[in-house]
Amino acid sequence: MSPQIVKVSLICYGVFACVSIFLLWQNASAPDALKNAGIVVASILPIAISALPYLTLETIEKRLNYMWLFDTDLKWITQGRVPNPYFIAYIPMFANLPENSFSANSFSDLMGEQGLDFVERGVLEGLLSRFHHAWDIVSTSKFKGPGFSSFEFVSGTSSEKTAIPLPRLQTIFKHNKWISQQGIVVMPQLVLPPNSQFEVESNEQGRTIKITNPMLPVKISMSAQMGGVQQQGIWRVQSPDPQNMNRYYAVFFRVSISGELNRTRVHSPEMTLYRRWFENLTEALSMFDWERIDNDIQQTSLREAVSKILGQ
Repeated sequence: MSPQIVKVSLICYGVFACVSIFLLWQNASAPDALKNAGIVVASILPIAISALPYLTLETIEKRLNYMWLFDTDLKWITQGRVPNPYFIAYIPMFANLPENSFSANSFSDLMGEQGLDFVERGVLEGLLSRFHHAWDIVSTSKFKGPGFSSFEFVSGTSSEKTAIPLPRLQTIFKHNKWISQQGIVVMPQLVLPPNSQFEVESNEQGRTIKITNPMLPVKISMSAQMGGVQQQGIWRVQSPDPQNMNRYYAVFFRVSISGELNRTRVHSPEMTLYRRWFENLTEALSMFDWERIDNDIQQTSLREAVSKILGQ
């Protein structure tokens, strides 16, 4: 049903209800005024029953896992046998970083501040890659070339927005040198829904980015998940070292994205834009998700196997 029909029906009901209440108020001493007033009061119950379902709090959530592969011999975050889908996916996160940023004494060091800085920088790069021009994105088209991918975004109908320029972002992320230093993050601005506020909370346990607005506040939480030795290496990325089976460690971080829809406007026409914004947001941050990278590894291996079978 068209929202306009619903709104017109409610306006008509409201007008008649106001007229009825006004007449009862003016004729409170009439013989049947008490009975009619009771009818009006009793009508509140079916109205409340019909409206209560729209006061339910709805939460939407997505969980992702970011991963680095650590070489304990070189004490270095390794990118494996270049090129590979893992290396290609993480180029935006590691772009423009100095070489010494990839060194660490042990894999456990990466599960602290150093790892959180990488994750936070990756999350911001994911947001900037998708929302540097508009927040209301209707559709995206992806072109996959040999060894790279590119996206084309089509803006929606909403022209209202909140733009946060890069200098402001660098101030907000002043605790993270891989964001606050000049020349590392290059996108000029981050575009968010109208009347949005952007803030970051940082502590030893993790980082949290909060995007608050009247319709759909979003929270992006980052925390260390686990780490473990990869004695068999990682298929199509890094071969094991037969001389040191404990050489390579995988370090995982959990990135949780959650949003709470305005409980009084869950089904409003405007909420369609915000639901789409949340889907685009989670899609942008999933560029570093290990599940997606693992699927790309399998597809790459399948193409190579088919090429060998066909003799190409």
